[in-house]
Amino acid sequence: QSALPDLPQIPGYHVCWLTTTNPRDSIQNRMRLGYEMIKPEEVPGWEYATLKTGEYAGCVGVNEMLAAKLPSRLYQRFMRETHHDAPLREEERMVGDNDSMAANARASKTRLIEEEGMAELRQAPPKPIFDD
Repeated sequence: QSALPDLPQIPGYHVCWLTTTNPRDSIQNRMRLGYEMIKPEEVPGWEYATLKTGEYAGCVGVNEMLAAKLPSRLYQRFMRETHHDAPLREEERMVGDNDSMAANARASKTRLIEEEGMAELRQAPPKPIFDD
Protein backbone atom coordinates (compact mmCIF):
# COMPACT_ATOMS: atom_id res chain seq x y z
CA GLN A 1 0.00 0.00 0.00
CA SER A 2 2.82 2.44 0.73
CA ALA A 3 4.03 2.25 -2.89
CA LEU A 4 0.64 3.33 -4.21
CA PRO A 5 -0.75 6.82 -3.81
CA ASP A 6 -4.00 7.23 -1.90
CA LEU A 7 -6.90 7.56 -4.30
CA PRO A 8 -9.18 10.54 -3.82
CA GLN A 9 -12.71 9.83 -2.68
CA ILE A 10 -15.44 9.83 -5.32
CA PRO A 11 -18.86 10.56 -3.77
CA GLY A 12 -21.15 7.53 -3.90
CA TYR A 13 -18.30 5.10 -4.58
CA HIS A 14 -15.76 2.98 -2.78
CA VAL A 15 -12.37 3.42 -4.48
CA CYS A 16 -9.49 0.95 -4.43
CA TRP A 17 -6.51 -0.42 -6.30
CA LEU A 18 -6.94 -3.72 -8.19
CA THR A 19 -4.16 -5.92 -9.48
CA THR A 20 -3.97 -7.11 -13.08
CA THR A 21 -1.74 -10.06 -12.16
CA ASN A 22 -3.97 -12.29 -9.99
CA PRO A 23 -5.75 -14.87 -12.20
CA ARG A 24 -8.08 -15.87 -9.31
CA ASP A 25 -9.17 -12.25 -8.77
CA SER A 26 -9.09 -10.84 -12.28
CA ILE A 27 -10.11 -7.41 -13.43
CA GLN A 28 -12.78 -9.03 -15.63
CA ASN A 29 -14.29 -10.77 -12.58
CA ARG A 30 -14.30 -7.50 -10.65
CA MET A 31 -15.99 -5.75 -13.58
CA ARG A 32 -18.71 -8.44 -13.58
CA LEU A 33 -19.25 -7.60 -9.90
CA GLY A 34 -19.78 -3.94 -10.78
CA TYR A 35 -16.32 -2.39 -10.47
CA GLU A 36 -15.46 0.32 -12.98
CA MET A 37 -11.99 1.50 -13.89
CA ILE A 38 -11.36 5.12 -12.97
CA LYS A 39 -10.62 7.57 -15.79
CA PRO A 40 -8.34 10.57 -15.13
CA GLU A 41 -11.16 13.05 -15.78
CA GLU A 42 -12.93 11.62 -12.69
CA VAL A 43 -9.97 12.47 -10.46
CA PRO A 44 -8.46 15.80 -11.58
CA GLY A 45 -4.71 15.96 -11.16
CA TRP A 46 -4.20 12.26 -11.87
CA GLU A 47 -3.36 12.65 -15.55
CA TYR A 48 0.23 11.68 -14.67
CA ALA A 49 -1.00 8.22 -13.66
CA THR A 50 -2.91 7.49 -16.86
CA LEU A 51 -1.86 4.27 -18.59
CA LYS A 52 -0.76 5.03 -22.15
CA THR A 53 -0.75 1.56 -23.70
CA GLY A 54 -2.25 -1.89 -23.26
CA GLU A 55 -5.67 -3.24 -22.46
CA TYR A 56 -6.36 -0.55 -19.86
CA ALA A 57 -4.98 2.47 -21.74
CA GLY A 58 -6.77 5.63 -20.63
CA CYS A 59 -7.40 4.34 -17.10
CA VAL A 60 -5.66 5.48 -13.93
CA GLY A 61 -2.96 2.97 -13.05
CA VAL A 62 0.45 2.45 -11.49
CA ASN A 63 2.51 -0.46 -12.82
CA GLU A 64 0.21 -3.52 -12.66
CA MET A 65 -2.35 -1.81 -10.42
CA LEU A 66 -5.55 -0.17 -11.67
CA ALA A 67 -7.67 2.39 -9.86
CA ALA A 68 -11.26 1.22 -9.61
CA LYS A 69 -14.55 2.35 -8.13
CA LEU A 70 -17.57 0.41 -6.95
CA PRO A 71 -20.95 1.96 -6.12
CA SER A 72 -21.21 2.29 -2.33
CA ARG A 73 -24.44 0.25 -2.20
CA LEU A 74 -22.66 -2.72 -3.82
CA TYR A 75 -19.62 -2.28 -1.59
CA GLN A 76 -21.86 -2.39 1.49
CA ARG A 77 -23.61 -5.54 0.20
CA PHE A 78 -20.32 -7.31 -0.61
CA MET A 79 -18.79 -6.40 2.73
CA ARG A 80 -21.88 -7.51 4.64
CA GLU A 81 -21.97 -10.88 2.84
CA THR A 82 -18.22 -11.53 3.10
CA HIS A 83 -17.53 -10.22 6.58
CA HIS A 84 -20.83 -10.71 8.40
CA ASP A 85 -23.43 -12.97 6.79
CA ALA A 86 -21.10 -15.78 5.62
CA PRO A 87 -19.18 -15.96 8.94
CA LEU A 88 -22.52 -15.88 10.81
CA ARG A 89 -23.77 -18.86 8.78
CA GLU A 90 -20.57 -20.71 9.65
CA GLU A 91 -21.05 -19.91 13.34
CA GLU A 92 -24.64 -21.18 13.16
CA ARG A 93 -23.40 -24.40 11.54
CA MET A 94 -20.85 -24.84 14.32
CA VAL A 95 -23.50 -24.29 17.00
CA GLY A 96 -25.77 -26.81 15.27
CA ASP A 97 -22.96 -29.37 15.10
CA ASN A 98 -22.21 -28.78 18.78
CA ASP A 99 -25.89 -29.21 19.71
CA SER A 100 -26.01 -32.46 17.73
CA MET A 101 -22.91 -33.77 19.52
CA ALA A 102 -24.43 -32.77 22.87
CA ALA A 103 -27.64 -34.66 22.04
CA ASN A 104 -25.62 -37.72 21.02
CA ALA A 105 -23.65 -37.49 24.26
CA ARG A 106 -26.85 -37.32 26.34
CA ALA A 107 -28.27 -40.32 24.46
CA SER A 108 -25.18 -42.33 25.32
CA LYS A 109 -25.31 -41.14 28.94
CA THR A 110 -22.21 -38.98 28.61
CA ARG A 111 -21.88 -35.26 28.42
CA LEU A 112 -20.29 -32.64 26.29
CA ILE A 113 -18.59 -29.81 28.12
CA GLU A 114 -19.24 -26.50 26.40
CA GLU A 115 -16.67 -23.77 26.96
CA GLU A 116 -17.25 -20.01 26.89
CA GLY A 117 -16.40 -19.67 23.19
CA MET A 118 -19.45 -21.69 22.19
CA ALA A 119 -21.66 -19.61 24.49
CA GLU A 120 -20.36 -16.48 22.73
CA LEU A 121 -21.24 -17.97 19.35
CA ARG A 122 -24.84 -18.36 20.54
CA GLN A 123 -25.17 -14.60 21.09
CA ALA A 124 -26.51 -12.49 18.21
CA PRO A 125 -23.84 -10.12 16.88
CA PRO A 126 -24.61 -6.44 16.31
CA LYS A 127 -25.50 -5.32 12.80
CA PRO A 128 -22.26 -4.26 11.09
CA ILE A 129 -21.54 -0.93 9.44
CA PHE A 130 -18.80 -0.90 6.83
CA ASP A 131 -17.38 2.54 6.20
CA ASP A 132 -15.26 3.54 3.28
